[in-house]
Amino acid sequence: MLSAKEQESLKNALAELIKLGYPVSEDDLGKLNKTDEFEEEMEVMAEVRAYFEVSYKRIIDYVPLAIDRHLLYALTSVLQGVLIEKLGLGSAQADARCTAYIAEDPHVVAERSELLGKRAKLEAVQKALFNFGL
Repeated sequence: MLSAKEQESLKNALAELIKLGYPVSEDDLGKLNKTDEFEEEMEVMAEVRAYFEVSYKRIIDYVPLAIDRHLLYALTSVLQGVLIEKLGLGSAQADARCTAYIAEDPHVVAERSELLGKRAKLEAVQKALFNFGL
């Protein structure tokens, strides 16, 4: 932080520069300092760091994808044959087995028909109540 005397000197210097036709602000004064002798090396270091940040993020993204791909492909090549064998899909009764696999539980079918009947009764009562009001 600048003292009051230094702040006053800074304002006077800026005012004199503006009078001479150099529109500068306090932020522009930092550009008057000499450049760092290692500026070029710093830029190279920054570019190398940016490259490695991008590359390690890509590795982090692609390693799990590669593992998943290899595991899933290995699993699918084995899984299909096991499923066909264990579910009996290659046998003579394959149609009957598939029908049994996708058939609904009789309890669920009975409950659905009961609920549909209740719904029909409620809709009939609702319609009667609407007509009653006329």
